[in-house]
Amino acid sequence: MPKIAEWGRIKIYMYYPPKEHQPCHIHIKGAGCEVSVDVLGNILGGVSSCFAPSEWKNIVNWIQNHSQELRENCTRVQKHENLNHIPYP
Repeated sequence: MPKIAEWGRIKIYMYYPPKEHQPCHIHIKGAGCEVSVDVLGNILGGVSSCFAPSEWKNIVNWIQNHSQELRENCTRVQKHENLNHIPYP
């Protein structure tokens, strides 16, 4: 499970098929929380309220600011290529 970003207690992962399913999405983990979000920021699983409001705001901003890099990693994951680390902020 490649970690593509990390800051504070937040870690963001993107998995390879066949473990993973469509649509392409990321797993956001931290402090016992896990939320699955597509590359547009839509929640697919989990509950965002388990993160502090300021943490969730930073996560959403990060997704919006790095949507192109996330889409590029989606292409790479389908080809089983190494994923690019995406910096914060």
